[in-house]
Amino acid sequence: MNPCILAALLVGAGAGAVAWFLPQEVQQHAAEQAIKDTLKDPDSAKFRGIVLKEKVICGQVNAKNAMGGYTGFATFMVARAGYKVMAIDTEDNNAASIGCAF
Repeated sequence: MNPCILAALLVGAGAGAVAWFLPQEVQQHAAEQAIKDTLKDPDSAKFRGIVLKEKVICGQVNAKNAMGGYTGFATFMVARAGYKVMAIDTEDNNAASIGCAF
């Protein structure tokens, strides 16, 4: 795909448009980037089990914390419309697991 066209599509998707027409790899990368933007060490992020559902992208991420240690895989949920992070599981909150039915 032409990089200029792809960039235009991603800008439109970032503006809140539903981007189901984008290739799965592009949607997955956008979801991963949205999660990385929330991490203390985004370069350490390791992803697994990413699934595109009707309205969300679900998966698991493991990344280093402020002390430099990996925290263990946590389930995440990203909206397919606008690629906004909806939830990342923590010890006190398992909304992503419930929403993704993992």
